[in-house]
Amino acid sequence: MQNLLKTIRYTLPAIRLQTGFTLIELLVVIAILGILTAGILVVVNPIDQIQRARDTQRKQELAQIQRALEVYYNDNGTYPDTVPFGDLWPGYMEKVPQDSNMPYKYGLDAGGYRLFAKLDHCVNDSQVGPQVIPCSDPYNYSATSSNLTVAPCPATLCQGQVASPTSTPAPTSTPEPTATSTPVPTATPTLTSKYVFVTSQVYNGDLKSAGSGTSGLDGADKICKSLADNSTVTNLHGRTWMTWLSDSTNGPGTRFTKTSSYNLIDDTLVANSWSDLITQKSDSSYLRHGINVTENGDVLTSSASCTVWTQTNSSGSSDGNPCSDWSTTSFLYSAVTGGYLATDNSWTSSCGGVYCNESKRLYCFEQ
Repeated sequence: MQNLLKTIRYTLPAIRLQTGFTLIELLVVIAILGILTAGILVVVNPIDQIQRARDTQRKQELAQIQRALEVYYNDNGTYPDTVPFGDLWPGYMEKVPQDSNMPYKYGLDAGGYRLFAKLDHCVNDSQVGPQVIPCSDPYNYSATSSNLTVAPCPATLCQGQVASPTSTPAPTSTPEPTATSTPVPTATPTLTSKYVFVTSQVYNGDLKSAGSGTSGLDGADKICKSLADNSTVTNLHGRTWMTWLSDSTNGPGTRFTKTSSYNLIDDTLVANSWSDLITQKSDSSYLRHGINVTENGDVLTSSASCTVWTQTNSSGSSDGNPCSDWSTTSFLYSAVTGGYLATDNSWTSSCGGVYCNESKRLYCFEQ
């Protein structure tokens, strides 16, 4: 019996030792797990998957914008000068998508349009590549109207763009028209020059509410002031502005300071003086250049005639009661509009009876 007890006493510890793992066995298991984990990461590549997913979203968003552009074309017979990225597009999109890393670009070209985006995962994309758009370009993906083929983004639209992951696009800043050079003026300003621009944004007939003004004219003036103070052209900041706009009793002829010449913000001459502004020349023109440059320096080129709210005739006087003095969006009311490319009297009075639920631009004149 004593021998049996001794045998059990020395055997049990040996059994307990054999049931554990040695240090070498643990290191082998850890090494195997490390190899498996590395292999999974190589195969799955989560960063690559995230980039591909985001690129898919970008393409889907541009496709949504394209559908809205076609609806706009069906309604108006032309594509818009700008797309309000990141903001409401009344009648077309509740909110236009925008890429917070590299803002989408939009421009007109040969009667069609081009949309541009930056893809994170450009390699092996069926549309991009050295033969079409180099992946190294700031914008390496494009969606176009059916009459255009894919091409790199023009320097006037995309040059100098650098991705900024932490930046957020301003909600009201969405204009991206095609830029072109403007003609050299044929006359030289003779008085202290004041700037003029056409707004990058569009507004319905309730300008009082849009500008949070005490009246329609005051709301419109405040819109001009806000756009100028927030312009990318810092030289416009801190100046006084009024809208080329009339209500039932007042117009630019009674509101404006008439002591200066008027230039676009790129210094192209519009008029030598107030008298020059409202006087018809021998060639039937009033302006020496159309007011087609926005507060951000974008040059509008689309030939649309009824694009700017005015309710003002070529002498600067009121042309009736517009949109209940710019306080309603009802289609039962209307107003007169002008065209920003025109230099004859249609620059201020090209279309009458434009319904107040439509959205148009404004002319802003420095005072």
